[in-house]
Amino acid sequence: LEDVMGEVKLNKLEIPIMIGKRFFRILRLNAGPVFTLVLSNDIDQAGASNTVTEITTNYKDSSVGAQIGVGVDLSILTVDLRYEIGLQSLADEISIGDTSFNTDQRMNQFLVSLGLKF
Repeated sequence: LEDVMGEVKLNKLEIPIMIGKRFFRILRLNAGPVFTLVLSNDIDQAGASNTVTEITTNYKDSSVGAQIGVGVDLSILTVDLRYEIGLQSLADEISIGDTSFNTDQRMNQFLVSLGLKF
């Protein structure tokens, strides 16, 4: 069996709906659902010979997850750190040539944001 490598690029729009509580006027804790819409996907196959056929997958148009986070407000500066947990897989299988494999492609990620208040 030959090694097959590829790179997947996803363009997605995430819509978090966060509910939170502020403490001591500078600290915020929040949590809530996040809705992800996949706008486009591209699989770039690399490192395989010409004998291997294309890599394909069945990405869903949307998925649901959850986020939990903490934020700090210092004067006009705001910093947030959130962790996102994928509650649904973005794809159920991936195919390499004529062979299909079951997958669990959940998007678990850390998010850091830095902002300025006007």
